[in-house]
Amino acid sequence: MICSSVYLLFFMSAILHGLTDFSTFNWYGWSGAGHGAGCINPSTAAVLILNAHSAFRAGIRMALSGQLLPVFMTLRGSIESVLYANAMVVNRDLESIWIDRDHDERARANCRSEFTIGKAFQYLSKAQDRQFSEALQEAYQSTIDFGAHPNSRSLLKSVRIDEIENGKHLLNFAYVHGVGSFELRQSLVACAEVGIMVFLVALICSPKHPGLEELNQRAIDLQGRGIQFVRDLGLNVDPPST
Repeated sequence: MICSSVYLLFFMSAILHGLTDFSTFNWYGWSGAGHGAGCINPSTAAVLILNAHSAFRAGIRMALSGQLLPVFMTLRGSIESVLYANAMVVNRDLESIWIDRDHDERARANCRSEFTIGKAFQYLSKAQDRQFSEALQEAYQSTIDFGAHPNSRSLLKSVRIDEIENGKHLLNFAYVHGVGSFELRQSLVACAEVGIMVFLVALICSPKHPGLEELNQRAIDLQGRGIQFVRDLGLNVDPPST
């Protein structure tokens, strides 16, 4: 059961990694302005997409290790990075604002004002459609709920308090969750869902890419296997019987 699930995750990661040549900084033709019809403009957006891919792979490694709360921190970072990339593709003025962020306090304030998560999703709606943007926004909010922020919903699931002698209590906090646990399987599903959506945004950033149609179909086919993937992990995806 776990083997098939891990295979699916690494197959998806292989799609991304197979497009990336780190030695020449070329992601299947995405290497910035003037380097082919499939390039991403501006080139800084390509850097952000590579960072999104790196964060996604880090999330997988942590999920497989059982250290689950940080999984959602990296998945949130992956989403934000690819959203920044898309924002720069839609609004080219944002590249210089992002690059000049640490020039002075005024530049820092301007960058913070322009690169808000709300504006990032607005740019995604403009590049694709509102429905897709809202779907990714829901995934983004889920990462916050399950560990990207240190909130009660995420942290208290890892806490157990045992009563010991003389009225004292022992606080236990789970750093690592075991293979087969619900929490680990939930994290694997989150990696799959977020990874596919991040990949789709990367494709949106390169509408003239020569391999766009093929890559988009591969991502959609993988997304279509999502329900079976969840079932393979032993999680319930069927509506309750009445």
